[in-house]
Amino acid sequence: MMSKEIHYQFAKCTGYGGPEVIQFERTVLREMNEDEVLIRTKAASLTTADWRIRSLIMPPGFGFLARPICGLFGPRQPILGTDLSGIIEKVGKNRADFKEGDEVILSRGASLGCHSEYVFSRPGEVLILKPKMMSFEEAASLPFGGLAAADFVSKVKNIDSVKSALIYGGSGSVGSAVLQLLKIHKIRVTVAASPENFEFLKSLGADETLDYSQAQNAKNFDLVVDCAGFSNLSTLLKNANPKNGQIALVSASLSQMLLAPFWNLVLHPRIITAIVGTRREVLQNLCQLYENGNLKIPISHNFSFAELPTAHQQIAKRHKQGNIAIQF
Repeated sequence: MMSKEIHYQFAKCTGYGGPEVIQFERTVLREMNEDEVLIRTKAASLTTADWRIRSLIMPPGFGFLARPICGLFGPRQPILGTDLSGIIEKVGKNRADFKEGDEVILSRGASLGCHSEYVFSRPGEVLILKPKMMSFEEAASLPFGGLAAADFVSKVKNIDSVKSALIYGGSGSVGSAVLQLLKIHKIRVTVAASPENFEFLKSLGADETLDYSQAQNAKNFDLVVDCAGFSNLSTLLKNANPKNGQIALVSASLSQMLLAPFWNLVLHPRIITAIVGTRREVLQNLCQLYENGNLKIPISHNFSFAELPTAHQQIAKRHKQGNIAIQF
């Protein structure tokens, strides 16, 4: 039984559309199940996943699948938010892995539900202790970009033989993490970006920066990573080493995802696609990299929870340096 009645606020996506569909509601906290923990949210992420689900703007080819998967007339899970950080307020009697007062990171991925002042975490979810030196805003921002970056980097074949990489869209949450993970492997990284992002990218370890128009003519990279889906495949093929190059499509279209396995049987460069999930051990490894000083979690905008609709306006522009964090 809850010791006292707790009222809390959450943000609900009332349909598909612009930021105006984000509405705030208050309710009473339900009783906690014996195998759950109750988290008081301190910060949450706002990601392109939230933007896509709210707006129903999907990568090419996925549009017809959006409503059957997400919900016909509005998101099936109306509380968005893939990740949060917070403090455990209560622990069910069947949970021995955490205690009250623990500072934690919860990564729910496609299950969503993190844009809420309180969240119950069930067994099996990716819930880990937050490093003491990591801020709540950094902790909430780490999983989305970090897990995607780690997944794609892990799929690069013979990564120790990769000497050069070109990244498109390197200033966002995924791209900034990919850049840093590649530098850990001592790869020379060139990033195609807007000139206003050059200094930021160099602060993360980029060896060279190119304007997007210049990057289209760059050639012979061992690895090409498209984090934003801005470039067509023909351009990426020209960028890559034609014999042993690899192309990672972080925002792949449906046709590219279907093509990749057959392409890789007979043609080069090799194409990498993935459907990214959440994995506890990978998130813990990312936290270790952060603690060791090998991974930064850049945050370009901090918004209060009350400013969440404004934050949605910002992320829809798709021009940010690192992450957007929501403070509670």
